Amino acid sequence: MKMGQINGMLKEHGEWIYRGLLLVLLAANLWLQKNFVTKLDYDADRAAQAKATESVKEAIVQIQTTIVLMKEENRVNDRQEKALLDHETRIRTLEKGK
Repeated sequence: MKMGQINGMLKEHGEWIYRGLLLVLLAANLWLQKNFVTKLDYDADRAAQAKATESVKEAIVQIQTTIVLMKEENRVNDRQEKALLDHETRIRTLEKGK
């Protein structure tokens, strides 16, 4: 396009182009106002995520502690089970001997 054609098009359709661009800018402004995150919002969200992460870490530690305690209880139960079986065997041996 030559400059004369562009000037002619702007004279003929310039007002409509201006109105269209104005509507696009208005829509962009509304979208940014609705979806823009401020620093306060961002910091608040980060703090909430950090708090949630801490609570998850605490829950994991509690679960790990519980598992360790359960393993220790299982070891104690196994020792007691062996002692009980040994005592039962001795009693049966004594009963058979009588």
